[in-house]
Amino acid sequence: MRNAGIVVKKRAYFESLSLMADTPKGTIEYRLFGNAPYMLFMPGTPGFCQTTVGFEKYGFGCVSVSRPGYGRTPMKPGLETTTGQAELLLALMTHLGHDKFPMLCASGAGIIGLRIAHLAPERVQALALCCATTGKLTHSLIDMFEK
Repeated sequence: MRNAGIVVKKRAYFESLSLMADTPKGTIEYRLFGNAPYMLFMPGTPGFCQTTVGFEKYGFGCVSVSRPGYGRTPMKPGLETTTGQAELLLALMTHLGHDKFPMLCASGAGIIGLRIAHLAPERVQALALCCATTGKLTHSLIDMFEK
């Protein structure tokens, strides 16, 4: 465990780059990359707000989030659902002063992005899904390959 000190220092460094927002729907960790106007970026599972896709290098701003249960965003009752997470993310964007925004959702965040678009279509300027899951897996991969 002699590398434990390095891990603690790196964690403290990355946490110093992120912010915490207390919203009416709960507390959420986020990080801003680039400059406004901002796109909401939800990394896949497991994803943390430290994840970016490099858009800030090309003049785009990103709000990257740690979804409930990841990073410093607590998993609380109600946040285990797609609706609960969507409402939390909408509350974050309201907290940051963004009435309308585009979204990029990767992997396990895809279903959350779809829920946001369903709950608040007037707020979503665009929705891009990247390798996204959009529902329950109803079969096992082993069964699929055996067929």
